This record gives sequence, C-alpha cells and structure tokens, in this order.
Amino acid sequence: MWLNLSLHEQPFYRSAVFPRAHTSKPLDIFLYQPTVPNSDGLTAGQISAGLSGQGLPGNTTLTANPWGIGVAGSEGQADIQFGVQLVADTSPNLSIFFDLALDGWNIHVGWPTSWCESADDILNKIRTSLQTSGSKAGQLVSGTITKAFEGPR
Repeated sequence: MWLNLSLHEQPFYRSAVFPRAHTSKPLDIFLYQPTVPNSDGLTAGQISAGLSGQGLPGNTTLTANPWGIGVAGSEGQADIQFGVQLVADTSPNLSIFFDLALDGWNIHVGWPTSWCESADDILNKIRTSLQTSGSKAGQLVSGTITKAFEGPR
C-alpha cells in the first residue's frame, strides 16, 4: 500500500509502496516544505533543452501560460499547436514528480504530406512522448529539485 494526501484537492504528499504489515504501528509523518526562491525556478532555456530531441520542428516556440506551456511549430506541410499542463504525479513512484498532460491541440497536415502522415498520427506521437516517464523534461525537473534541496554550492 502507499499514502496519498491532498490539501484543497491538490496533491500534497505521497509515499512509496510499503508492506501492509507496517501499518500495525502508528505512522509518524513529518513534512518539510522548503521555500524555493523564484530565482531557483526553471528558465526557458532549460525547458527548451529538456524538450530538444523530442521530434518537435526546429522552429518550435514555447509560450508560458497560467495553465502550462503552449507549443507551436511547423515542418513541411504540417502545422502543430498544442498545450502541455504539468500536473502532480500521484503514483507511488517517488522518482516521478509530475506528469505532462495534453491540453488542447490544433494540427493541420497539408498535401502531399497528408498522404504519409495524418493529423491523428502526429497527435498520437505527441501523446506518446508526453507519457514517457524517463523523458529529458522529467530528468531536468528532477535534477533542478535535487539541487534546490542540496542548497547553494
């Protein structure tokens, strides 16, 4: 079993899987919530580096929005626009901090590219790449969080 705690419907704490036999004793849980200054956040350059090599067109632009990241680009006869939301991961795998969720899309594929690849094909590639737990974007966030906990060097 594992623990998932929420505060105001927002994930707050989760544990790794542990044997049910361990619940016969009281559980003492202490949560440390460090304050992370804005200067320790992710930069646009770090996000771009985390998304590089994911099959996005070379002219892809990223836009920060209140709900996540807007992605737009074109290659050949294909124009893509979609949004990515970062949502807290609620699985017992503590090495995954967030999930990437697709938030709307607008994909147009013109002729002759449409003979080989449809808008649905491109959408499925985007969905597949967002669902990869070991992605470069996930590693980027994990490394950044670890450095914040370690403190300045």
